[in-house]
Amino acid sequence: MNQWREEMKGYTTNKKELELLEIGPQSLAQSWMMNALHRKWKNKTKVIVNLGSNTTDGMKDFPHPYTAHKASLEAASLQLSSIKCHCSTVLLKFGYVGSEKILKFLQPQYYIPCQEAAQIILQASELANKYNVKTMTILPREQ
Repeated sequence: MNQWREEMKGYTTNKKELELLEIGPQSLAQSWMMNALHRKWKNKTKVIVNLGSNTTDGMKDFPHPYTAHKASLEAASLQLSSIKCHCSTVLLKFGYVGSEKILKFLQPQYYIPCQEAAQIILQASELANKYNVKTMTILPREQ
């Protein structure tokens, strides 16, 4: 089955449409209906979530390749977000995320657990379908 059909199931509650997406068209009229569903899916706003870093906020004068790359991503994301198309662009700027490498080498006192970072990414993509979200900075709180 095509990936768009699986994704489209999440956007409809109509029983006939769900059945058509599951089984596929069995007649000429159903193929027209399937084509209409495909156009509806194709024209839906898609979301691109860019994962930045808050290192670009406070260390702009400190030359470091990681900071430079994240600053470039930030600029590109903001440019893409101004283009009018069927795509929404969101930049999430995280503080420390508790990946194995971060915990081992940097040993931050406060960090965002990986599972929570994944949930934040999902929530941001859902918000971007409803609202014009350009940039969000997510920092861990002191415990």
